[in-house]
Amino acid sequence: MGLHIPDVEVTTFLIKPGSWADGRTLAEMALRKKYGVTAMAVRRQGRTHPNPDGDTRLAAQDLVVVMGDPERLIDLEGLLEKGPEARAA
Repeated sequence: MGLHIPDVEVTTFLIKPGSWADGRTLAEMALRKKYGVTAMAVRRQGRTHPNPDGDTRLAAQDLVVVMGDPERLIDLEGLLEKGPEARAA
């Protein structure tokens, strides 16, 4: 069964080694509060961890499932790679 919600997209991002997101918790990154994006799950070492809480620390090679406004998601890859300064560039 598919679900269509206007103005909402679900996608995944791979956390790269040494990136800004590598080693940070979801709470530290404040994806929902600052960027309007929700982390729905984290896939790590072949296991999916649904509904991660703020204490979830991301690591290199994690696959993060996120949901949000498509325009906000466009900038998310740069944020995860380089941090908040990537948004100003």
